[in-house]
Order: sequence, then C-alpha cells, then structure tokens
Amino acid sequence: MSLRCLAVTVFSAVHGMCAPAAAADSAPAAPKHTWALISAVGGSFSYVRQKMQTGSHLDPYFRANVTVSGYSLDAAVFRGLESVVRANDPDAEIFFARLDPKELEGIPAYRRGQMAIRKLASVLDKLPERKGWYRIVIMTPEFVRPEYSGLGSKLEGIGVYVKGLESNLVAGDLDILDWHEDAVTPEGKPTRGATYIAPYLHARVWVLDAQTMEVIETSERYDHEKIHDPTSVAIRIENAIPPEKLVPAMERFLERSVAQSLREAIGVVTVSDPKIVDQKK
Repeated sequence: MSLRCLAVTVFSAVHGMCAPAAAADSAPAAPKHTWALISAVGGSFSYVRQKMQTGSHLDPYFRANVTVSGYSLDAAVFRGLESVVRANDPDAEIFFARLDPKELEGIPAYRRGQMAIRKLASVLDKLPERKGWYRIVIMTPEFVRPEYSGLGSKLEGIGVYVKGLESNLVAGDLDILDWHEDAVTPEGKPTRGATYIAPYLHARVWVLDAQTMEVIETSERYDHEKIHDPTSVAIRIENAIPPEKLVPAMERFLERSVAQSLREAIGVVTVSDPKIVDQKK
C-alpha cells in the first residue's frame, strides 16, 4: 500500500503557504506545529440521476462512477482543511498526502471509510516523520443509505445527485412538481427549483494526536447544495447547468463543507490537552 505525498512546495506556490523570511536580528521563533492533512476521498465522484421507475424492485436511479484526473478533488479537500488550520494555527507547517484511490477499489461503499482509516493508520504507525508532527487530520468517505432532503439513496463520499423532471411530469401538470426552497443559482444566490444538480459530501474528519495516534475528535458531515438555474429554458437539467458552471460551484461547495466539518471537530482553539474519543461508544 502506498501513501502518495503531495509536495509541500507545490502547494505553497499555489495556496500562499510560503512564510516570509525572518529578519537577521529578530528573536528566535517559537517552535511551529506541523499538521498532516490527509485525503482519502479523491480519485472519483459518484454521479446519481433520478430516472423513471419501471418496477418496484428496480433501483430508481442511474448510477455511475466518474474518474477525475489529477488531484482536483483532493485539492478542494485540502483547501477546506487548510483554511481552518490556518485560522487556528497561523504559523503551522503543513504536510499534504492522499491515500491511493486504488487501495479502496472493490470495497463496498458502506465499508470504505473504516477501511481507509485502517489502511492509513497502518502506514502512519510506521512513518518516522510522524514523531515530529503535532496533529494528523484525515478525511474519509461516509455512506448514507436512506433518501433525505430531496436526494437519492445509497450515496457515499463525494458526488452529484441530479433531480430531473422525468418522474414528476404527469399530463403536463406543473403543480405536482416537488419545489425546493433551499436551492441556489450557479453563482450561489438563493432560489427555488423543482430540478437541480446537488453536489454532496458525505464524509468524516478524524483528528489524531500525531505522537500517540489516539483519536482526539471526529466529525461526520452529510451536506449538499441544490443548484438550479431559474433563467434556463433547457428541459434536461444537465444542459441547464453545463460543466463550466457546475465545476466551480462544486469546488466552492466542497471547500466550504470540508472546512465546516473540521471546524466542528476542533472548534476555535487547538493548542490544548488532547481529549481522547472512546471509539467503543
């Protein structure tokens, strides 16, 4: 198994992590904390679309797994995590890494999160650099079986759920449409819509003490954002919100949702005695 490390210098250039050089006559700087931010959710996202239901025992959704080239999904996760770390520990040094997505191939969706944390713990336990770190933050996928809030069932990790008109239009009666008041436009402004594309994040963030590998905090995040373009006349929602509009909106959503997940886990102050989480509860 491999833990693919992303060069810190590359992310420094992209995200402004380079710290200014200290003046020659300045006092010695206080020791910096090193945070390891690790993503286990990248590599692909789920595409789930509502379809006409032709039988009670058939899945009413079309499902596909879309492979993403490069590290774009992980990069969005890292930006969200890093923003919270910087707010709590401005002088922190940050180490970025990702779990090779191949390590989770063939594992059922409902088991990937636990399997990812086990594999990462096995690698980190043998990593000499860990002894010089302060905290380890890991984001793993979570699985949601039932439908909720206008989304489909059996959704996991990062993905998009597409709600079209196919199963709602009966004799052209628009009054029976299921309108949602919590939608936003591709630009992020509030609106309402019966059709939408909803990026979602179902994940768990783990905060570990780097020295002991004990779990300090965990936080689950089941989040989504319904995107609807009220100005579009396209019948199919995929045409109403093309990729050039959807991709930036999805990245903004991921960064914001990931950041909120870590913020809920560590709060405002992170430099304190660890609070160990009893995983048996």
